[in-house]
Amino acid sequence: MWSIPPLVESLDDVAAWLTSTTALGLWREGRLLAMVRGVRTGETWEVGRLAVVPDLRGRRLGDWMLDRAEEIAEPGCTRYELFTGAKSERNLALYERRGYRRIGELLPGVVLMEKPVVLTIRLVVPQMRMPGLNERTSDVWGTRTRMSPH
Repeated sequence: MWSIPPLVESLDDVAAWLTSTTALGLWREGRLLAMVRGVRTGETWEVGRLAVVPDLRGRRLGDWMLDRAEEIAEPGCTRYELFTGAKSERNLALYERRGYRRIGELLPGVVLMEKPVVLTIRLVVPQMRMPGLNERTSDVWGTRTRMSPH
């Protein structure tokens, strides 16, 4: 048998961790659809409590929230770390698809995972006419794309 700390927290518990944790929520018309939180410990950005409401699972909201959690990692962090249940196949698939690898057990039945922080340098080249071509090109994120002329 395995267990993970439940998502049951008192208002005082939430108020306490909000003072030292960055929490993000995706809201629509007053309804919390997804959430995630992150906190720095040394050089590690710990991602936690990633959750999506049951009726919206499978629509990549978890991916989107994980992107946001990773984007807000504080400068100087060199790795992301998170944990999930050893039998949470959907969660494990998401994290492994996103580059996280299993590094051990936090508790029996609770998988600890990590991923290095990779700095992304955004290169933006002004749009220009290329000699001999009737198109404009630009480089964004290192990928060449072609666009129609004006």
